[in-house]
Amino acid sequence: SIGRIYRYLPGKIFGYIARHAAQKDNLKNGIYSSANEYIISLIPIFILDILFFTFKIKMSLTINLSIFLILFFLLFSKNLIKITERVFEKFSVNYFISENVFSPIQLIKFSSISFISIIFHGLSFYFLVKLGLRDDSLTILNAIPILYLAGLAGQLSIASPGGLGTREASLSFLMILSGTDESIALSAAVMSRMTLFLSELVNVAISRIKDSNY
Repeated sequence: SIGRIYRYLPGKIFGYIARHAAQKDNLKNGIYSSANEYIISLIPIFILDILFFTFKIKMSLTINLSIFLILFFLLFSKNLIKITERVFEKFSVNYFISENVFSPIQLIKFSSISFISIIFHGLSFYFLVKLGLRDDSLTILNAIPILYLAGLAGQLSIASPGGLGTREASLSFLMILSGTDESIALSAAVMSRMTLFLSELVNVAISRIKDSNY
């Protein structure tokens, strides 16, 4: 949570540095753990997005094939890296990255855990819209992939600190695409960001209180 808060100021790279400094981890392990963590979070998100595009976009076949290819590369990244390592060995270039990358079985195992947390996060967003804004246009099946597709857009926006603006614009656009009123979509995007930031502050406060007790 400390790393996630730092990303709002100087950007994502400083968020990762702050997080791994707090964990007292070295740079190499920090890079590998961040990469594995990122892949684990992406796999269930892409699966949910395939379901969303299948029912919402006419060009879903093209989009879904692209996502399937990305999923394949993510899931078998360890195997693909091993192949490149063997090729480079023939040119007397030795690097061993694959040993630090999760195997397909490990990725499936940990992604299933990530999938559960994603479901609960999506449900909280659904109830925020339904109860907080008193709007029934957004279904549970739409809320979860919409929230995480917008989150993915925010993560890929390197120049935007914490995905600020990019995530909200994507979230609003996808909600409007699914049939939600424009004013409701904009309000939901802002409330979602505020809730996310407040939850991160609470997590930091809890961790500080816990550390002070030791």
